[in-house]
Amino acid sequence: MTLAPTATVPSYVTPSATLATAARNTFSIAVWFRTTTTTGGRLLGFSPARTGASLGTDRHLYMTDAGRVVFGVQPVLNTMMTVTSTRSYNDGAWHLAVATLSSAGMTLSLDGAQVVANPGATSGSLQLGGYWRAGWDTLAGWPSRPTTDFWTGTLYDAAVYTEALPATRIAAMYAAGT
Repeated sequence: MTLAPTATVPSYVTPSATLATAARNTFSIAVWFRTTTTTGGRLLGFSPARTGASLGTDRHLYMTDAGRVVFGVQPVLNTMMTVTSTRSYNDGAWHLAVATLSSAGMTLSLDGAQVVANPGATSGSLQLGGYWRAGWDTLAGWPSRPTTDFWTGTLYDAAVYTEALPATRIAAMYAAGT
């Protein structure tokens, strides 16, 4: 999928059907992105609402105003667990972000290599159904919330997996450009 927001009406992508299994605690999400934004935005994540701003969001990737990538889950109401890249990725080049959650914890990989992990974060919220949305939803309450929740840049080939992808597969995805 490719998103190219305009100056007045940002775009985002959401599926037409809810996913009852989306509240899994073992999954991976992946998306290619490119931007030079200094206002951050949400790349990909799980939302209870199909359109508009959700009351709560979970299991998502977003970029801070400084260009750092954040992966976050919310295992308990108002308790956010995040991992954040130390490097900025708003350099105009294509990057692959892959986030995983499993009983081994949460990891964030960028451009084929793991950049940060938290073995203590092993679950997200208990939402029973919702939508994987790319390009926008509220980030209210999340650490280092960007100036805008809308993604300003290009997204490509967003994917959700029902397994925690191993490091070798993530490296192969990046090498293959998929």
